[in-house]
Amino acid sequence: MSRVGRLAAALCGLGALCLSEAPGALAGGFCQVQIESILACDSGSDFDARLRTLQRRLNSLFHYTSYNLLQREKRMIGWGQPARFMIPGRHLLVIKPRRSAGERVAMKVMLAREGRPLVGTEVLMKNRGVFLMGGPRHDEGVLIISIGAQTE
Repeated sequence: MSRVGRLAAALCGLGALCLSEAPGALAGGFCQVQIESILACDSGSDFDARLRTLQRRLNSLFHYTSYNLLQREKRMIGWGQPARFMIPGRHLLVIKPRRSAGERVAMKVMLAREGRPLVGTEVLMKNRGVFLMGGPRHDEGVLIISIGAQTE
């Protein structure tokens, strides 16, 4: 199976964690979301020091030889409100925090390119956790998108 095929299979597996539709965007309040766009490739052996906290996860999940942070953006997003992030390669990432349940955060995630949806799913992640989404080709490698969430 090709590397892109393995990434697509991993995304499908993560999609199995989708949540059913449930009431519950919190009244008021915000979720802090951090998006990091990472270029992963097999040319060179650079590891961007700004990604140090993700190094073990990146190396165990993706097996590229080089990881470089292309951009980082952090925003406060109201519960139930969509936020749009421009990602390298003319990609649009839409994040919609849905609710907080205990130490978990539920959010809808949609990645599109030139108006065409590529990935759409709902994830449940640890509060102050990170969800890694990989796959779209970019330059000599692929983009890996790190999505972090933290509730108040």
